[in-house]
Amino acid sequence: MTTDPCRRREQLGAYLTGRSTDQERAALEAHLEGCGACRRELEELAPVARALEAADPDRILPGAEEPPAELGPRIIERIAEANRRRWLRQAVVTLAAAISLAAVATAVIVLPRDGVAGERVTLVSNTAGAGGWASLVERPWGTEVHLRANGLASGATYVVWLQSVEGDRVQGGTFRAPDDEEVRMTLAVALARDRSVLLGITETGGETVLQAHLPMER
Repeated sequence: MTTDPCRRREQLGAYLTGRSTDQERAALEAHLEGCGACRRELEELAPVARALEAADPDRILPGAEEPPAELGPRIIERIAEANRRRWLRQAVVTLAAAISLAAVATAVIVLPRDGVAGERVTLVSNTAGAGGWASLVERPWGTEVHLRANGLASGATYVVWLQSVEGDRVQGGTFRAPDDEEVRMTLAVALARDRSVLLGITETGGETVLQAHLPMER
């Protein structure tokens, strides 16, 4: 699909007002058979041309100057230009909507380091100041977890786990929270994603500080 306006459009005004030569008229009619854009514009302009033909010259005040001969085509060209601008506005709105949908999709799907699309979930905090997210990637051996977390107690040791539909927790590894730094790591959990219902981070010997419920239907 081309965005260039059809050059034949400039001939529509003369065609509708009977100012085309026989050769120009035949060429334009042949063009209209294959150009839907020109056909639609011709249909929109036809009522205007008919209105111009119905104008009563006797109603013109005595002594008033006759309108210039090019007035009709100029009016039709103005209408055509307005239609082109309306089409452009609609195209911009459609593009903006597409960009918004793409942004929403990006918020749900992320790409880990290997380029495989993962399922992103937000970790809900049970401790003030803690937060983060994780990206889950299905693997033949289980689930790969790309973790980002912050606000954890400095120096404390935490366990990352997935919980199965039966309620069993399968550990994915442990880590010690660094001083005032975001936790960034990739872990492997020997539990299939389609059998996982909960992702959690628990302080060793303490409570679960971050968790995310995992939807079963994706």
